[in-house]
Amino acid sequence: MIQRLSVPRGLATIGALSGALIGFAGSGLWWNGLLLAIVTGLISYFAGRSVLKRFNLPSGTTTAELKDF
Repeated sequence: MIQRLSVPRGLATIGALSGALIGFAGSGLWWNGLLLAIVTGLISYFAGRSVLKRFNLPSGTTTAELKDF
């Protein structure tokens, strides 16, 4: 499923899931997991956008297509 997403969205999904897991497991509070998921998701999204810009790739490049580059 993640391979069909664009690079920024794929990284944001992975970042948000890992942030939620770490935030909830670390404190046991659901709002800490939600807050960390939002923060890590946004950071991962913008990191993915900067990677695409750096390598002059189209904005719709999927994570599965990265192996061709």
